[in-house]
Amino acid sequence: MTRIAKVSRKTSETDINIELDIDGTGKYEIDTGVNFFNHMLESFSKHSFIDLKVKAIGDIEIDDHHTVEDVGILLGEAFANAIGDKKGIRRMGHAIVPMDDSVATVAIDISGRSYCNMDLKFKNDKIGDIEIDDHHTVEDVGILLGEAFAQAIGDKKGIRRMGHAIVPMDDSVATVAIDISGRSYCNMDLDFKHDKIGDLSSDVVVHFFESFASSGKINIYGTCEGANDHHKAEALFKAFAKSLYDGCKIEHDEILSTKGVL
Repeated sequence: MTRIAKVSRKTSETDINIELDIDGTGKYEIDTGVNFFNHMLESFSKHSFIDLKVKAIGDIEIDDHHTVEDVGILLGEAFANAIGDKKGIRRMGHAIVPMDDSVATVAIDISGRSYCNMDLKFKNDKIGDIEIDDHHTVEDVGILLGEAFAQAIGDKKGIRRMGHAIVPMDDSVATVAIDISGRSYCNMDLDFKHDKIGDLSSDVVVHFFESFASSGKINIYGTCEGANDHHKAEALFKAFAKSLYDGCKIEHDEILSTKGVL
């Protein structure tokens, strides 16, 4: 039994072709013109093991609404065609998936009846910026920068170990304290007013420091206050730099820990 479907739809707003194989291996070719949506559909294909080809041309110069909506309509049609008479299927399914700070729960019933109940609360107007978005880039830079720091600092013999800085910038002030302790922890109290600081998503700033703390094996505590998000972020990075410089200073010939290692 093959559970494959091929569907297409052309309107004044979109031109979409979809191929779907329920019993695939998670291979995908996705091009919707909306990069973050591509990423979501790729993830859907990979984790469902559904082979998926999507080619969509939409009026994204207006916005992404019609493209996302029409892909959803056609993908549903393709699934309905492929699943067939549903004989022998389990019918119901659910999943609870964590990802870092987030968790999602989904339950489905392939019932032949249409209903959707979603409780979603997103903080930002946009999820996506640099191709997919800047989340992965900022996260991975933080991870690798932390790894580089951990390698460079070595056995930590003779270092001051702890450092702190209070850095003002015009209307803003940031406080950062660090402990090059060999343990990973990050506690940041950041309150940015806007979704973006220049072209950087404001909510990934804390993720950068979490990533650095994790791979660099240091404790980071930070706060920032002020009226201007740019100033707050810049003061924060400067305070982090100065506190790290402080903690890395070699002052003696000891390992500053009663355990004898850091």
